[in-house]
Formats: sequence, C-alpha cells, structure tokens
Amino acid sequence: MISELSCKKRYNFKSYLDAFGDEERAFKKAYQALLNFADHESLDLCGRRISLSAPMDMQAADPNRPAFATRRVIRNGQFEAMGASGWDTQSVTSAGTYNTANTTRLTNVTNVANVQIGSLVLGTGVGREVYVTGRSIGAKIVYISQPIYDAAGTQTYTFKRFEYLFDFSGYCLTSALMGPNSVI
Repeated sequence: MISELSCKKRYNFKSYLDAFGDEERAFKKAYQALLNFADHESLDLCGRRISLSAPMDMQAADPNRPAFATRRVIRNGQFEAMGASGWDTQSVTSAGTYNTANTTRLTNVTNVANVQIGSLVLGTGVGREVYVTGRSIGAKIVYISQPIYDAAGTQTYTFKRFEYLFDFSGYCLTSALMGPNSVI
C-alpha cells in the first residue's frame, strides 16, 4: 500500500524535503500529492536544483494512477542528471517484418520483450523520428508512431531507448497509432 502525504498549509518542495530528507524521495512524494489532491495545481520547487541519479519513472512514483488528464505544473526549480550508468542509451537489434497494408506496426519481431516503448526505430527505409508507441509481446508486434518508407519485407531494425530526466512512458494513452492495451 502506498501512503500519501499532502502538505496543505505549505505545499512546496521544501516542506517535503524537510519531511523526507532525501531530494529524490521528497520530489516523488510531492509529485504524488500534486496528482492526487485537488487543492494543488502546481508544485513550487522553491528555487532548488534537484539532482537525479537515474531517470525518474513518474508513473511508478504514483502506481495507483495509470493515466492522468488534468494539467499540473512543476515550477521555480531545476533538475540535474548526476553522472551514472542509469543515463546510458539502451540499444536492441531485432528482425521484423513491415507490411504496407499495416503501416504503423512491425510484425514477427524477434525478442520483442526487449524492445522498449519510446525507442527510436532505425533501419533501411525508416525516416526520422519514428518511435515505438506500443508492443504486443505474445503477438510479436511492435507499434510505431508513423509509417516507414521503402522498407516492405523483413529486415533488421535497431531500437534505441534514450534516457530522460522524467520518464512518463508508464502512463496509458489511447491513440489510433497504438494497438489495444498499449502503454506509452
């Protein structure tokens, strides 16, 4: 069970830092309160710079909320990536088949379980800014953000997952680009 703390009198990062002592944990708890309590529309970082040792999985900070649609703001502060291996780009190479009749998916993808949602897709005929938007491990399908060109048939693709300060890929979205039950 996840316990939630909402500082209502002084809802700001300093209050959570005083309560938890650790910057990363304090931010996760403040972010959790930002999403779960209607009295908060923004989180004031009070001019702080928060150092992160690895990408912060924002959905894991509040696992009870798989989706969120209300605008919230994090303001008046900075985040900094501390040097660590948690920031290394992950790269996976897999064979897959592209069919022009289904322009936003690759089928028969080998080791599809290792292809991460949000990965950049590279390969012959793949244009710029084509990303993985979802996957079906059992069906060996990778859903992609846009059609690719001159790539009909089976070939080897490289999937590069870059690391970002905040990872929102765990939140559910619905889109015509993704298959059912896809997560981005």
